[in-house]
Amino acid sequence: PKPVWRATRSVSTPAEARQVVDSLAREGVDFIKVYGALPRDIFLAVADEVARHRLTFAGHLSTFVSLEDAASAGQRSIEHANAFQRYQYDSTLWSELTAREARPPFPAAERAAYMRRIHATFDTASLDAVARILVRHSTWIDPTLVQLRGFYLPPDTTADGRMRLRYVPPAVHRE
Repeated sequence: PKPVWRATRSVSTPAEARQVVDSLAREGVDFIKVYGALPRDIFLAVADEVARHRLTFAGHLSTFVSLEDAASAGQRSIEHANAFQRYQYDSTLWSELTAREARPPFPAAERAAYMRRIHATFDTASLDAVARILVRHSTWIDPTLVQLRGFYLPPDTTADGRMRLRYVPPAVHRE
């Protein structure tokens, strides 16, 4: 409903979502991409309309939809490997971190302490369950490794690092 990117079509109701998917289908788009803040009822309306038009459905994992619900609804690609963090770590700690991030300033040392506590709860069995869901529904992951590398590691100034940047939008270079 409140887009981050200028080119995003904003929708506030399931009916509006259906209209937008209809109009995009008429324009001949290849697929529909959704973002993570999409409320459940709107997400499901998009999924239903995408299926009706036999379009491909991809995008971010909605905060309001489980991974299994997204895959069952026909979402074929899920953006960013970090979408799976809520499934491989203690969800209470993850929720605490998300709430704390919403209250800046958030000093790096405090964030690092949260991450150490969260990483100590890593659960291989949960990650295996996520993998089985993805395989069952033929849903894949677009991990966005080049951009995530830029967020978490010092700049890659090697020739190989500079070459990879040609595949990343210029706006991301400046982040």
